[in-house]
Amino acid sequence: MVVKDFRGGRATAALKGNGVRALCENKVVSCNYAHLYSGVFSWNDGLQGAGSSTSIVMQADIDGLNVACNGTETIRDEGGSHVLVSKGSGLVAVEFKVDDENRKVYNITVACPSPGNSDKPSQRAELGHFDQQTYEQLKTKAGPPIVPKGENTLIDFTPGVDLIGTTSYPNPGVDQLNGVTGTVVVTWKLTRK
Repeated sequence: MVVKDFRGGRATAALKGNGVRALCENKVVSCNYAHLYSGVFSWNDGLQGAGSSTSIVMQADIDGLNVACNGTETIRDEGGSHVLVSKGSGLVAVEFKVDDENRKVYNITVACPSPGNSDKPSQRAELGHFDQQTYEQLKTKAGPPIVPKGENTLIDFTPGVDLIGTTSYPNPGVDQLNGVTGTVVVTWKLTRK
């Protein structure tokens, strides 16, 4: 290790020991903690009008940065109903930060392949297209400390907590004037590996 000060002085020291895996990785987002977690992230997205409805049911099984998506979009209208399928690899981002009120919060974002069929091909997973997120959730308790292999020192850090919760909000397509209603429900249970 080499340490330099602003006057040009420097000191060196030899270090020995086991390294610790990076806390966050620059994958999907600039500082992603997803590689530390496994679990399930799902959402139900419904929209109903007088003569039609759309229902999306998605589940993403997460093991670090590996995401397996599986879900359907069911569309019902005067012409009947049809089902589009979403299946394949997805993306996940787990981010930690301090919000405007100086509280520790986290946000989970998952993107899956868009639902498709032979007439309407599925689009691969990408952020900003067929994704859902938890939005800022309060971190309520400290997580288990990390004990590096071969060490007795306990290191505690922000993302050491299981992330479990549910949130719901009105579907962005709601139009009360025209009798269109709907809700999005997002549920997640990610546990620290």
